[in-house]
Amino acid sequence: MAKLLKISGICLGLVFAAEIGAGYLNFQRGSERGFGLAWLADRVQSQMHKPDPRVIAMSAVYEPRSTALRQVLEKSYTAEFDAFMQTARERACNVAMLYIPTDPTFEVARDFYAGLAEHADIPFIDMEPVKQNFGPELLYLTPGDTHPSRLLAHLTANVVAEHVRTTGTDSCEGNNSAEKSLVGPWVKNLSEIRETAKGLAFRFTSDAFGFRATGIQTESETAPSILLIGDSFTYGTSLADQDTWPALLQSRLPEYQVFNAGVGGISILRQHEILKKATQDTRADLVILQVNETDLQGLLPAYWTEMKRPPTHSEEIAGFFP
Repeated sequence: MAKLLKISGICLGLVFAAEIGAGYLNFQRGSERGFGLAWLADRVQSQMHKPDPRVIAMSAVYEPRSTALRQVLEKSYTAEFDAFMQTARERACNVAMLYIPTDPTFEVARDFYAGLAEHADIPFIDMEPVKQNFGPELLYLTPGDTHPSRLLAHLTANVVAEHVRTTGTDSCEGNNSAEKSLVGPWVKNLSEIRETAKGLAFRFTSDAFGFRATGIQTESETAPSILLIGDSFTYGTSLADQDTWPALLQSRLPEYQVFNAGVGGISILRQHEILKKATQDTRADLVILQVNETDLQGLLPAYWTEMKRPPTHSEEIAGFFP
């Protein structure tokens, strides 16, 4: 019996030491993040995960040898974008496209989206000229992760705020903001700690409408609304609620109501669904669709197999597998 207790004590001591060690390695772990051993097991499992051989990297989509593939993706995206714009024109007074590139070398991507905006006769807000003044170590979260840093979020908010101040929503006459009830993609009044694949934890809060919180909104019932739809760049991956560019935009435009409908890992199909849900009972004064090069990659069927939590609706191209 004494021997069994001794062995049990040694085992518990080893587990305790392993927990302390794992917790020390996971230096960002807070009291709400669970056990260090669970974190360590998740990291080991992620390292053992083998990627799907059908997955094509975003850079490969824009290589010369992938021209045929890219043309298929662009054709599919254009069709879905036209459907998005049809809904937007019915349910929004103004529409604009915001381009936040991940890599300036993908000029063909910028030309594609700029062409779509021109064809749809909507403003094209290009962040590339602003980004050229700063190095990647300032614009991105970490090396190898092109999600916007707080600096890029501030720069984006500045550019978009200037666009809104310049264009305004004057053409939105007769839009009764007092009856607005926009609907967001998230559970309402949620507050939790979330973690990205890079191990960066951040606080996520949703507002009473189901959008990611953008801070204090005007109490005016007639304030014009700005609905922001996009991917993780708009959602604000790894950034606190107040550091996302939609929240910074709200602070710069206190006379507006800014709604962050960004969702990570999605492209035009689900963005269209979000637009339809958000405006099912009302119109928005301004809808801004944020895009970048990953939107084409997001149309590849195999792309979803690499996602830890795949979207409910797979954005597949019928009959086409790379």
